[in-house]
Amino acid sequence: MSGVVIRPYRDEDRDAIVALAPRLTEGVAAWRDADAVAAAVRDWVTGSLDRHGSDGHGALVADRDGPGSAEQAGTGSMIRRRQRSPAPSRAA
Repeated sequence: MSGVVIRPYRDEDRDAIVALAPRLTEGVAAWRDADAVAAAVRDWVTGSLDRHGSDGHGALVADRDGPGSAEQAGTGSMIRRRQRSPAPSRAA
């Protein structure tokens, strides 16, 4: 049975996830410098992985065919932010 399982990122996932980074360059305008776009994308991905587990940052991995699969289907990153409380209203 084929499927995808989402799980927390682990350090041993790094090489496979960084190898997926070029997929994020697909569809970029042709007039953009391809090398500069690839470098920026690689920096976004590695930066997200470097921050995983600190300061509310996290990363997830999508494993194709379940945990322990040799194939990562994708990744995502997230950050938890505190919502600011609205300023108290002042009665007139």
